[in-house]
Amino acid sequence: MNKPPTRKNIRLKGHDYSTVGYYFIIIYTKDKREPLGKIDVGTGSSRLQNTVMMLTEYGEIARR
Repeated sequence: MNKPPTRKNIRLKGHDYSTVGYYFIIIYTKDKREPLGKIDVGTGSSRLQNTVMMLTEYGEIARR
């Protein structure tokens, strides 16, 4: 059986991750499934302002 690859530690040295703050989380899924929702990209010159996340039932549970 092959040994899985060793992951790099991407945490900031000296940062206390138990403190209050905003954290960006990326979730990878098998076969690029989208169990939490899909991003609906806006149109026009302000595309980012009109972009919304369309949550699935599981996405709504994660949001709460």
